[in-house]
Amino acid sequence: MSKRRNVAVKHGRMRASKRRHVSPNDGEPSALLCPITHEMFRDPVVVIASGQTYERSAILRHFRIRNTDPCTNEIVYDKKLVQNVQTRKSVQHWLEANQGKTPSGWESRDVPSPGFEAALDDIDIKTLKTIRQHCSLSDLWTDGQYPGEWPGVRVDARRVVNLDLSMKKIRSLPSAIGNLTALKVLDLSMNYLAHLPESIGNLTSLNVLDLRSNALTNIPISIGKLTSLDTMGLDNNEITNLPQSIGTLASLERFDCDRNKLTDFPESIGDLSKLTRLSCENNHIADIPNSIGKLASLNILRLSSNDLTRLPESIGNLTSLEVLDLDNNALSDIPESLGKLDKLINLSICDNQLKQLPKTIRKLSSLKSLCVCNNKLKSLPTSLGGLPSLTRMVLPNNELTRIPCSVGNLIALKHLDLRGNALTRVPQSLSKLSKLENLYLIDSHVCRECVPEQLRAITKFC
Repeated sequence: MSKRRNVAVKHGRMRASKRRHVSPNDGEPSALLCPITHEMFRDPVVVIASGQTYERSAILRHFRIRNTDPCTNEIVYDKKLVQNVQTRKSVQHWLEANQGKTPSGWESRDVPSPGFEAALDDIDIKTLKTIRQHCSLSDLWTDGQYPGEWPGVRVDARRVVNLDLSMKKIRSLPSAIGNLTALKVLDLSMNYLAHLPESIGNLTSLNVLDLRSNALTNIPISIGKLTSLDTMGLDNNEITNLPQSIGTLASLERFDCDRNKLTDFPESIGDLSKLTRLSCENNHIADIPNSIGKLASLNILRLSSNDLTRLPESIGNLTSLEVLDLDNNALSDIPESLGKLDKLINLSICDNQLKQLPKTIRKLSSLKSLCVCNNKLKSLPTSLGGLPSLTRMVLPNNELTRIPCSVGNLIALKHLDLRGNALTRVPQSLSKLSKLENLYLIDSHVCRECVPEQLRAITKFC
C-alpha cells in the first residue's frame, strides 16, 4: 500500500475512533457504523481524498448523485477508495464476540471477502452470462474471469447490486435482466436502446436508474413497480410521453428528463411526494397539470425551452421550491400565487412574452436572483422594492421606459442589468444601493449625467 493510502487509512481509523463507543443500534459500537446507513460496516472503505470511512455500496451510491464527502461536505475530486482493513477486522471480532446475533440491517452474518471473491448466486451468474451473449460483451466479459469480477459488476452478499453497462453500444436488453432482483444501481447510459423489457419492473430493490443518451421512445408501464427508486435519469432520448404508473414511484427524489419529446406530464406526477428535483428542459411541454402543486418537497423545477403558455395557480403550493427556471417558453403572464414561494432563491423567466410581473413578487423574501431578460415588460411593479435578499436583477431587452424609485430599497443588490431598454434616466434613489457593484445601461438612452454621481464609476454605458 502506498504512503498516501496508509495515511488515508490511518486518518480514517483516527476519525472513527473519535465517535461514540455505543450506538442506539442495540449496543453495536458506533465506531463500526457507517455514517451514511447508520448500520454496521460489511465492506468498509476509506475515501482517499477525505480519510473518511464508509460502507462501499453507500458511498458509491452517494458519489453517483453528489460530488461531496457526506461527513465534511467538501468537494471530492478524487473518488478513489481503499479498503479499511482495521475496521473490517474490528467487525469480524465483534461478530465472533456476539455469536448468534445479526447486526441491524444485515440480511445475514456473512462478511464479503475482499475484492468480492465470495461465491455469486447461481441465478445472477446465469443472468450475467445471458446479458453477455445478448449484448455481445464477450470481449469485455471474458470466460477466463469470474463473473463477479467482470468490469461494471459489483457484488454484495452473493448478489449483483451494481451493474454499469454504459457506453457498450447495446441496442436491446434481454428480459432476463429482471432476475437481478438485488440490483440497486443500473447504468445503461450512452447506448442505443430503443425500448426496455417489461421485466425491468422486477428490479424492486433499484435505487438508481440511469438511461441517459439512448434512443428510447417510451418507458414501460412496469417502471411503476420500482418503489425503491430515488434517482432516474432519462435525458437525451426520444420519449414522447410518460406512463401514469410513474406516480407510484414513492421513493423518487430526483427525476431528470431533459432533451426529449414530451408534450405534457401525466396527472400522476403530483403523487411523487418525495420528489426534490424535477428537470424537463428542452421538450415540447405545453401544459402543466394542477397536480404539480402537490409536490410539497420540490426544491428545483427546471422547465426551460418548452412550449408553455401558462402556469397553473397551484404552482404557488410548491412552498419548498428554491429554483424555478422557465426560460424560453411562451408565457404571457405569471400567476399571483407565485408570491407564496417564500423559499425561492433563483427565478429565471427569460425569453418569454411577459408584459408585467405579479405584484405579489414582493413576498419572495428569500429571492436572490431575478432574471427576466428578453420579454416585453413595459413597467415594473413598485412592490419589487420589497425584496430584502435580492443581489442580482437582470432585465435587459425589454420595453421599460422607467424604473420605480422603490428599486432603491433593494439593500442587498450587487448587480443590476438594464441593457436594451427605452430608459432615458434612472431614479436618484439608486444612490442608496451601497452594495451595488455593476450597473449596465448599454443600448439605452440614459446619458452619463442622468445617473447618480455615486454610481457613475460602476456604470457601463457602452
